[in-house]
Amino acid sequence: MKFVTILLLSGVFIGSIAWGVLEAQATTEVERTLSGQRMYLVDLRNDGYRLAFPQQDNVRVDYKDLQSDYVYSVVAPNGRSLFAVRRVFDRRGLEPPRDTLIRRSLEGAGGDEEIISLPLVNIFRCAVSTNERFMIIAGRLKDPAVGTLRDGIFILDRSNGEVQYVAPYPKAGSNEDIRSLNVSDQGNVVLYEDAGIIVAFVGEKRLTFAERHPGKFPVLMPDGQAYVYADRGRLILNDRKAEREVLRIPEIAGAIRVSPDGNFVAFGVESGGDTQLRICELSTQKCVDGPKYQDWIAGRETFWIKR
Repeated sequence: MKFVTILLLSGVFIGSIAWGVLEAQATTEVERTLSGQRMYLVDLRNDGYRLAFPQQDNVRVDYKDLQSDYVYSVVAPNGRSLFAVRRVFDRRGLEPPRDTLIRRSLEGAGGDEEIISLPLVNIFRCAVSTNERFMIIAGRLKDPAVGTLRDGIFILDRSNGEVQYVAPYPKAGSNEDIRSLNVSDQGNVVLYEDAGIIVAFVGEKRLTFAERHPGKFPVLMPDGQAYVYADRGRLILNDRKAEREVLRIPEIAGAIRVSPDGNFVAFGVESGGDTQLRICELSTQKCVDGPKYQDWIAGRETFWIKR
């Protein structure tokens, strides 16, 4: 009986080793693919970023000529530019803080800061299209004609500076439910989550409400039309005609990010009380784990960059 038990335990042990080897090989294969295409997932900090996956000897890049820390920042879906918010407080405390929107290239240590002019005094959240022409911004708009402040979700056309109102946004600091903002390259699709509900607006000249349904963390695919989102343990692809399940996934913590080539998705998952980065190849449904957030990633999400 002992002999049989030992054999069974040995089988489990050997099986565990074999699984560990296969998992390590899969991770190495994904890392090799991403490194070959110079695509990396990074953890954004106030003054730079750190490579999270594939890891390369704790590589950290500090932004050059940084005038002050960024309180909020995102990376364009193409992985090549950073858009960040610099906040200035009134030293006397008599005026509310004012925000400046910055763009800078992520090549090397990052290019020079480019200030983006826009009629907003505060920026709560923002995202940018793949071609960097359009931005979707949740912020506080100052209307010169009325002279009052107004909170909302707006779309900015960087080619001409025009701003279009899309939807209301709760008073600053009172709501964390609206997240995962997206805008297409033509500015004709806006997508975001509002407290577990996916909301979409579409339109060629003027955006209008198009759909709402349950789901979390929506993100546009590179074509700017189809999108993926999480819903009850599934990653769903919506191509505007139909929906289909792409992956079975655990509970997601943090945003879903699609790689610049559209072949990979990355997100955080709950694992033993911790949050761990997970990277999946959509075509093969192969998934590998990256680092745990408590060890490597300061925030609740990572971004793809092209180096």
